[in-house]
Amino acid sequence: MLGIAVYGYLKRVAAIHGLQRKKEQVSKEEAIYHLRWLMDRMHDPLLWDQMRLGL
Repeated sequence: MLGIAVYGYLKRVAAIHGLQRKKEQVSKEEAIYHLRWLMDRMHDPLLWDQMRLGL
């Protein structure tokens, strides 16, 4: 189930990225690259560790 949800979000990322770049199609690889870029910009290691530790 989690994989289905992530795949759905990846398709949304591809659609939005395509609209922003005025591209008709965005490959799965390009969407994954863009999603990773977005996550890297948002990532806070301290918050990640707190979540992992259950704090």
